[in-house]
Amino acid sequence: MGDVKGPLLEEMVREHVALLRVADKAASRNTEPLLAIEFGSAIGYSAMRLRGNLPAGSLVVAVEPNTRATKLGKRLVKAAGLDSGVAFTNTVGAKLLDAMQRGRRHGRGEKTLEVVDLALRAKGGDARIKLRFDVVVTDHVKDLYLPTLRDLEQRQLLVPGRT
Repeated sequence: MGDVKGPLLEEMVREHVALLRVADKAASRNTEPLLAIEFGSAIGYSAMRLRGNLPAGSLVVAVEPNTRATKLGKRLVKAAGLDSGVAFTNTVGAKLLDAMQRGRRHGRGEKTLEVVDLALRAKGGDARIKLRFDVVVTDHVKDLYLPTLRDLEQRQLLVPGRT
């Protein structure tokens, strides 16, 4: 994602958040904060653009299997002052989604659970809540876009009507 698609992402996120606020106000729910996930974050450029357009306290889970890209991304996100709103993970696929489904209920030890803890804190800190994503960005292998979304749906990791 670069200077052409980046502003498009920002515009789409702003519109999405505005629609969520209207719907949540009508249903007497609170929109903020939101939980987002990006598959294929590379060095975090789009994750930063995404986070910069979400409400205060929101979290972007940036999924990137390349450890070198993730290390650079963490430094860039920190330099931008967004490190509390973007959590990088090298864990991909079923292992990450399994951990998101379980939340804190199955103990410690996995590096992935650090990301889960951050997500739970962004959503109020209650370990009993079911983590679900309000926003999903797929920027990884094109052949995996649809299977990834179907997997998120099957695992009930998407907030109904939001993604």
